[in-house]
Amino acid sequence: MKKKLVLGALCVSIILATGIGASAEVSENHSQWAEESLVSADEAGLLPNFFADRDLTANISRIDFCHLAYKMLEQKSLISENNVKSSFADTDDAEVAFLANSGIINGRSETEFAPNDDITREEAAVILTNTA
Repeated sequence: MKKKLVLGALCVSIILATGIGASAEVSENHSQWAEESLVSADEAGLLPNFFADRDLTANISRIDFCHLAYKMLEQKSLISENNVKSSFADTDDAEVAFLANSGIINGRSETEFAPNDDITREEAAVILTNTA
């Protein structure tokens, strides 16, 4: 239980950090209060490359949040192989397929993931808990 709590806290700080930063690899459009955490996450290799040109103060989509969770698992060497096919009709993203197959994420239905919808706090909490 303690291990899950610590990993969950780490996930939250990483996800919060990803929305905000100032290293050469990260968007300059970020909140100053989280700059230190974002720089740390970037230095640890936890930020996908596509975050470099994003407005990190804006809401995050379901698919982008999944890419953050996947990147963390990948950095921790918890993904050995990803040959999973997507069961969602609205995305064929391999990372989403892996997370769904692993029980980390759910779609809005069995065939709809809604990748471009903003993620809700509840959905983010479920993903963080399942990732932990």
